[in-house]
Amino acid sequence: MVNRASSVWSSAVFGIAALWMASAVSLAAQADTDWPVAVKSACDIVGANVRGTEDIALIDETRLLVSATDRRMEVPRGGLCVLDIASNNAGNCRPVSYTDGSTPPAAPHGIFLVPARGASKTQLLVIDHFDGRSRLLQFELTATDLHETRAPLMLEGATANDVTADSVGQYFVSALRGDGDLRWTWFATLLGLKRHSVLLVNPRSTTPNSEERESVCRRLRFPNGVAMDSRHRLYIGDTLSGQLYLWDELATSGTEQRCWAVASIPGADNINLSDSRRFDGMLVAGHPDLWRFREHRKSAAACSPSTVHAVALGGSPVKTVLELTGRERFPDASDASRSRAFCAGSSAVLTDDYLYVGQVFGDGVLRCPVRYGSREND
Repeated sequence: MVNRASSVWSSAVFGIAALWMASAVSLAAQADTDWPVAVKSACDIVGANVRGTEDIALIDETRLLVSATDRRMEVPRGGLCVLDIASNNAGNCRPVSYTDGSTPPAAPHGIFLVPARGASKTQLLVIDHFDGRSRLLQFELTATDLHETRAPLMLEGATANDVTADSVGQYFVSALRGDGDLRWTWFATLLGLKRHSVLLVNPRSTTPNSEERESVCRRLRFPNGVAMDSRHRLYIGDTLSGQLYLWDELATSGTEQRCWAVASIPGADNINLSDSRRFDGMLVAGHPDLWRFREHRKSAAACSPSTVHAVALGGSPVKTVLELTGRERFPDASDASRSRAFCAGSSAVLTDDYLYVGQVFGDGVLRCPVRYGSREND
């Protein structure tokens, strides 16, 4: 009896020691992480000719692809453009050109550059809003233009936001269910009467429906940004709940059991995996005050605050990269005598040297130098 009790006690001590060691290893790994911090006092605004940046993506070390839609127009309209970031004085954002027969987006939202994986051309996915409906456009990105590879894929029964893809070619689209009366969808969503999900889309389908069984994470209040890491874990920014969700594509449990909240990020919007060699994680842009965001949506004068967070893969820990109140003004890189407000940051890209942040209603992209290792803003 004594031996058995001793054995149980020894097992308990061993288990506690193992947990302590695992925690210590985790903390040590976090301490070694080069966390990025934006140097806010040195930020400026580039590409001031583009209004309403919905999403941004790094093409290569010299070019940034910008998806923009001017939502303050009676009928929102926009397009894709390329910003030269190799120059210290990044000038205007150049509209992309399209090969004959391709479908230019009318009001683009989320974009995703599919890793080439040895291919000579990069695939580009674009969420586009056209005549009150959502569609997915698919292109090949060459050195000079975009070539459409398939006919537009209509996303029936959904108002789509963002898109990403896994390594086997499946697409994941964040969306609000219902594309009829969008006002009712918004009202029901705000009251919690309607929940939404991410659509798992077969690119060979012609009209993926939001009611299909391929929907994942059905508990979401407002799915916005999506990104997938190399371990087939899908990250979803839920703007209304202020949560970052993780859905494990390779887990063996049921579809809903594979989805859980891993971090709290108020007003989470777009998610981009880091393009910096110094930080292996992701960047999440957010709107910390959704009431002020609502007011800013109605009036440009009511500037909305912004945050950008760096998040380790797996969803934890989370560190603040940039925090803006909405009252700051930044110099225009193309005209140093002018300064501009920056409101409602919607998307962020991190390189070795800079953080780029798009604003969903305003003009231009914020460019901030970054330093690594500190946890606090300057």
